[in-house]
Parts: sequence; structure tokens; C-alpha cells
Amino acid sequence: MVEDAHLFVTNCAASVSDGTENFMKRTFIIIFTIFTIFILFWGICVLKNEKKEVVEINVGYQRITSQLWSALVIKSEKMFEDKLQMKFPDKEIRVNWYDNVSGANINSSMISGKIDIGFLGDMPCLINGYYSYTNNDYHSYYIACDGRGKEGANQDVVVPYDSSIRCVDDLLEKDISVPIGSSAHRMLLMVLEKNKMINKVRIVHQDLSAAETLLETGKIDAISVWEPYSSYLEDKGVGRVIINGEESNVDYVTGIVASEEMLKNTEIINIFFECLEETHLLLSKSPEFAAKLCEKESGFPYEVCVNVIKNTKWDSKLKEEDIKIFENNMDFLQELGIINKYDISDFFSCRKK
Repeated sequence: MVEDAHLFVTNCAASVSDGTENFMKRTFIIIFTIFTIFILFWGICVLKNEKKEVVEINVGYQRITSQLWSALVIKSEKMFEDKLQMKFPDKEIRVNWYDNVSGANINSSMISGKIDIGFLGDMPCLINGYYSYTNNDYHSYYIACDGRGKEGANQDVVVPYDSSIRCVDDLLEKDISVPIGSSAHRMLLMVLEKNKMINKVRIVHQDLSAAETLLETGKIDAISVWEPYSSYLEDKGVGRVIINGEESNVDYVTGIVASEEMLKNTEIINIFFECLEETHLLLSKSPEFAAKLCEKESGFPYEVCVNVIKNTKWDSKLKEEDIKIFENNMDFLQELGIINKYDISDFFSCRKK
């Protein structure tokens, strides 16, 4: 009997021991499985949220200057961003677009390192180049032309719609508003000189927005402006063109300027050139479609956009004869005391030819 009892206790103890061991094994397996799943999940999250290398490019443009509207098309279509992402799928692409009211603002931002690529008119290009030439901490290059006004097209002298002024001779002793040092200013002086009126008018410096208001309120006799404002003022029934810039017989050129740091990224710059060429083709071959994009981005009416796009020659190449135009523009800026004369050969050495 005692032996049977002892055997029973022994068997019970063994059963308990086996049950405990099995429970511990099952518990260990469950904990290990949960831990493994957690580690795998954590690893996936880390890989998924791991920060990619960021490629950030800052572009300055001017929606109020129609000969620089390639920027509007590239921006609207996200062309630059998409091509960069295809080229660098493992990187995070950020292209920041900054609309500016003037080339002077873009130049200031480029000098301070806030903008890498700037769409500029002819005079701001030269001023940017002057900063590059005279500043040890800032270097930039003219890389391509954007829109072009053949023989001075896309610049006009506009008078109030109901004005009695009909031709250049009627401007005698009148007040003409123009942004001093702009292409429209030089065009105006060339036309006045051609008609022996250079000292027979009063030229007043006004920003474009202020000049438009003065014209609408009849507080100025005429303004010298560039597109799309000429077409816009006529479309509104506010203004009337009396002098076309083609009377100057000098091409109105523009430019795209890039910082030296930006140019070191040859793959990125080549992609930018690809976008520019495709955009110029679109503007030339499909102005109606391009006008819809420009209308959305600029805020100017569709008909105005179509008009100025069709009247513009879209070509990124800057020829040798164009350098002469810039040299003459530099003389003009020097006479105004805005810059001193400098060697522009290095500034234009990276241009598309």
C-alpha cells in the first residue's frame, strides 16, 4: 500500500513536471514568435521611413514677363520634377518655384543662395553677371535664352485708350513712365532718338504695377512696357499701343542664369535643358495648348496668352550676334550708372549655342 502511494505521488510529480515543461516551451515559442514578428515589423517600418537623400532645386521666375513663360509651362506640367524623379528614383526630389515681380528680386535671391536657377530679362542678366564678376563669394553663368522678341517685338509704348496721342510726335512735352534700366527703357530711348525726340519728353521712373494704375487713372500720358502688359491693357480697353518695339530694330532677348554650384550637377542641368527644349517646341508648335497652361499660371486672359506666345520666338540658343546686343545693353546700363563695364566672356561661356 505504501509502495503504491509512493508510486502515485511519483507519477503525479512527473506529470506536473512534464506539464510545466510543456507550458514553458509553448510560452517560449509564443514569446519568441511575437518578438520575431515585432522585430520584422519594426525593420520594415524603419526601411520604409528611412530618409532618402533630398535633391532640392530653387527656381526663380516671373509670371508678369511673357518671354519667360517657359517657366510657367515647366512648372505647370511638373516636367522638371518628373524627369528628375525618373533619373533619381532613390532620392526625394523637391523643386521649389518662386514667382518674383522683377529680375532684381531674383538676382538678390540668387546672390544670397536662395535661388539656383533664375529666368531673367536681358538687363537683369547683365546685372547678375556683374555681381558674379565683382563678388568673390558668388559666381553664376548665363546658360540659355528663353523667349525672344525679334527686332524689338513684345515691347510697346502704350497710352490711355481715349488719349489724343496717336504717334511719337504727339509725345512732345509729355510724361512717359518706364522702369529705369529695363529693356523697355532702352527701346523707348532708341525710338525717341530715331525720331529726334530724345530731349522733348519727360521720362518718369515707375514700377510696372504703378505705371498701369497711373495709365488707368489718366495720371500719366504714356508708359513703355513689355508683354503681356501691352496686350492685356488693350484687351481690357484701358490702353492703346502707339509705338511698337520693332521700331528699335534690336532683338529683345532674355536669359536663364544658374549658380556655379548648380552647374556642378551636370545631370540635373542636362535634364533642365531637356525640359527647356521640349517646352520651346510646345510653345512654338502648340501655342493654344500652352496658352491654357500660361493662363492658369499667370492669371492673364487666354487670348492675351495666345497672342504673346505666337509673337515670341522660342529658342534656347544664344548666337554670337546676340552677345553684341548684350554688350550694347551693358553700355546702356553703364551710362545710367547701374553697373560698370566688365568682361562678359566668362559669364556667357556656358551658354547653349
